[in-house]
Amino acid sequence: MTQSNRAASEALAEALDLRGGERVLELGFGGGAALMLTGQALQARGGGRLAGVDLSPDCVEVARSALSAHDLELVDVDLRVGSVTGIPFSDASFDAIYHMNCWYFWHDLSGGLRECARVLRPGGAMLSGSKLQGLGEFFGERLHEVKATRFHHTDLDAYEELAREAGF
Repeated sequence: MTQSNRAASEALAEALDLRGGERVLELGFGGGAALMLTGQALQARGGGRLAGVDLSPDCVEVARSALSAHDLELVDVDLRVGSVTGIPFSDASFDAIYHMNCWYFWHDLSGGLRECARVLRPGGAMLSGSKLQGLGEFFGERLHEVKATRFHHTDLDAYEELAREAGF
């Protein structure tokens, strides 16, 4: 997934339009490709805070190891195991939040979006990336099975409505 999401991760990291000093959170970072790009962008702009939350302890360790292997001495990195419905950070902790190919796996989409709004500072930005189109090519004949067993939400309009209700 890290390789297939590379271009999208690069686009998200670029869309953050980092200037330096920002506090940025990625949700469901998986292998950490976008975390790495965001960390490098913060480093190049004088530093900042880079945090991440993922359900998988293995993903947290892999990403932590990958980030520590690069020169990110100006970036405060804080990766944690956790859920989007209980983001383990204080209110208004971040200037920006982003997630890629993640929200449709959230069991409680509304609760997750409320948590995002809670940890985002007033006036902060949330970027949501998803690749719902093209899933047929990726999963092939198993698409129906995958959607029935793995995806909880695949309606972009519903996502947008719940995001508005959460304060976005």
